Amino acid sequence: MGEFSLNYAFVVASFCLVVYDTLLTLSRELECIWRRKFSLITVIFVLQRWVLVLDGIGLVLPVRHRW
Repeated sequence: MGEFSLNYAFVVASFCLVVYDTLLTLSRELECIWRRKFSLITVIFVLQRWVLVLDGIGLVLPVRHRW
């Protein structure tokens, strides 16, 4: 298996759960958040939700060069 590790398996599993939850509640998010006037609370919600998904993408994608 080479570079496969249990830690990476947990990262991938966690990312899958976050994506699953995001997709499950996306219709409610569109209805309740994106169609309302933007406020500080709306911005905080969107940032905390989508930064988590973007961070997960960064963790799951393979990195060829380690600095």
